[in-house]
Amino acid sequence: MRSNTYIVCGTHRSATSFITHCLENAGIYMGKDMLGKSSTNPEGHFENMDFLRLNEKILEKAGGSWCKPPSREAIKAVIPKFRVEIEELIANTRAPFWGWKDPRNCLTVEFILPYITGDKYLVCIFRNPTKVIHSLTTKYRVDNEKMTEEMATNITTTYNRRLLDTIKSFLGL
Repeated sequence: MRSNTYIVCGTHRSATSFITHCLENAGIYMGKDMLGKSSTNPEGHFENMDFLRLNEKILEKAGGSWCKPPSREAIKAVIPKFRVEIEELIANTRAPFWGWKDPRNCLTVEFILPYITGDKYLVCIFRNPTKVIHSLTTKYRVDNEKMTEEMATNITTTYNRRLLDTIKSFLGL
């Protein structure tokens, strides 16, 4: 089956949930088991839990996490260990119009794209970094402590730079 895949990418707190909800309302299948509402996102996150868990495992195996992003090289090195899981997840999720959202995509999608057949669309969201940093430090805690501005800045900068690199690669630039 030929499919169209829509992958929503953008750092945490950059309106990716809103965009994903819009895509879902437009008829794009974004998954069955979705991360729901929370105090930090009362309308819902609209994250496909299968892809979220995959991204978390990849980042952990690469020596990091969502808030302590591992290097691009470390992620690239561990991706082959997830080949079967990636292929099965894509095969089991596909529909004529499908996709997923997870802010961690900024770090991993470059290495997942080759496993996807059919047309691929990167839906990239960039929000004013100052507003993202403020939102992260206001809404999130790490190790039961309020997220520091330094950590929020590192997350925002790393996610945005990696996403820009992925876009360049995707476009063949």
